[in-house]
Formats: sequence, C-alpha cells, structure tokens
Amino acid sequence: MFELLLTIDDEKARAQAQIETVLETPGDHDRMTARLLHVGDSPPSFFKGLKSQLASAGFTTESICVRGDPATTILETAESHDVDRICLTSRSRTPTGKAIFGSVTQSVIASTERPVLVCHPLE
Repeated sequence: MFELLLTIDDEKARAQAQIETVLETPGDHDRMTARLLHVGDSPPSFFKGLKSQLASAGFTTESICVRGDPATTILETAESHDVDRICLTSRSRTPTGKAIFGSVTQSVIASTERPVLVCHPLE
C-alpha cells in the first residue's frame, strides 16, 4: 500500500491544491492511504470535505489532529506511519520570495529522506 501524508492548515486554497495534486497520483487509488494531518487544536471546517473527495476517488483516508511544532510534528508523523511521500503546500509569495520556501516547508525538506511533494495553491 502507498502511504501519503497531507499536511492541512487553515487555508482552504492550499488544502485544495494538495487534494487536486494527490488525485492526479498515478496508480490504483484503492491501494493508497491518504493521511490528513492538521497541527493545531481542531481541524478546519472543510477537513471532512477533503477526506470525502479522496475517499470518492478510492483512497483509504485517516485524520490526524495534534498540537505541536508544525515541522517536528510533520516529521514525527511521517516517521511513525512510515509514509512514502509527504505532501505540503507553499504560500503565495513575491517573485523573489518564490525562490525560498516557507520555514516549515524548508525544515521538512531539509530534515527528511522521504520524498516531499510541494504543491502551489490554486489562485
């Protein structure tokens, strides 16, 4: 089974970019698990809708909501679930700022040997 970890924050456009990208993942979605991770007190209101989109496409889904430092929590969750790929989104930035990822994204990329898929939010 192929395991994905999607890091979902409070911004719906970034979350939807992740879902759209993951839905384009080649292969048998019935053999893929998508774990949606929200670091914070409670997941955003649109969280269940994201899970439904993935489930409709055949993915097995799981919700994870924990408190903690975002980068550390993402890395620990990826390790504990032995995921095959981590999926993050970048924030919209100026042309100069696009050359550098946000601090959480940079920390995750620099601190893991797992593949990291970085999506750009839909505009």
